[in-house]
Amino acid sequence: MSELLERFEGLFGGPLAVKPGDLLAALLCAFCCGFIISETYRRTHRGVDFSRPFVQVLILCPLVVAFVTLIVGDDLARAFTLVGALSVIRFRTAVKEPRDLAFIFWAVAVGMGAGCRFLSLTVMFTLVLMVIVFLLVAIGYGVRDKTLKVLRIRLDSSLDYDEVLRECFRVHLADHQRLSVALVRQGLLNEIVYLVRLKRAEGERQLLEDVRPIAGDNPITLSGRDGDTAF
Repeated sequence: MSELLERFEGLFGGPLAVKPGDLLAALLCAFCCGFIISETYRRTHRGVDFSRPFVQVLILCPLVVAFVTLIVGDDLARAFTLVGALSVIRFRTAVKEPRDLAFIFWAVAVGMGAGCRFLSLTVMFTLVLMVIVFLLVAIGYGVRDKTLKVLRIRLDSSLDYDEVLRECFRVHLADHQRLSVALVRQGLLNEIVYLVRLKRAEGERQLLEDVRPIAGDNPITLSGRDGDTAF
């Protein structure tokens, strides 16, 4: 039995000199921390939906990085060899949100820490960052004002749009800024885009009802700003 164990440990010898216990501890640490990262992303995501493959990658990425870090060790030549091998890979998946990029770097950092066998430091870093992410979500840090909207309206080109909308804006808006004016339908209509701040978050319906008689049969759109997804 002891001879069998010695042969098994001999498989982990050679230039790497990685013991089975070290390998298992590093991979287990990377897996647990990756699962924490994935769950943190999933539970704090505030968009319409999240990518299932992405949350799985957040678990697998620390494992792969930890193993690569173990292989490289302190050997500079081996590090350059791995860089050359990995350089042939072309990553074509675009990261849609900066938030996703932060989680990818978090997963890579955890994998490097586990691969370098700084296990307690890696676990502590993961837990601290998890608490920070949940805290940012809980306090709503960086969430935009819900009263800030984009109003897109089409009016007859013969009308003075600033004048006909002035009274309506005075009643319903705390502030507004004209972003653009464009001629549409062969110059028959003006399409005006305003950045508006409502006096009350629930005042959207009343604003649209008061603007409708001015616009007539032309379309009116009141929407949130691009990128309103919370952290």
